[in-house]
Amino acid sequence: MAALAQQTAPTQITGPWHGTLEAPGTRVTIIFRLSNSESGQLTTAMDIPMQGVKGMAIPETELREDSLYLRIPAGGIAFAGKIAGPETINGSWKQAGMAFPLSLAKGEPTEAKRPQMPVKPYPY
Repeated sequence: MAALAQQTAPTQITGPWHGTLEAPGTRVTIIFRLSNSESGQLTTAMDIPMQGVKGMAIPETELREDSLYLRIPAGGIAFAGKIAGPETINGSWKQAGMAFPLSLAKGEPTEAKRPQMPVKPYPY
């Protein structure tokens, strides 16, 4: 049990985590940025690039054993996930009375390279 507690120490979970939320008719990349405040409290900021959201503070961040809980009470939004390994959190996003699976991977999301001014010879 000590190894599990050590794996999920706040310093092990800090940094960016990203995942793709698939709701009816949409796919949205969500990035959670976990860090420790000066007082040692675990805090989270959220980015949703597709919606222009950057650095939105998550009011409630809780790490309990092998589970991460993020809540925005004013918006009725919550994420609950179980740490499945050093680079994976499997969980669910709840909003407006609905729940959607949301798995997170450690690190920044990779951007698809889609040049807006393709050059001949075209790759297609």
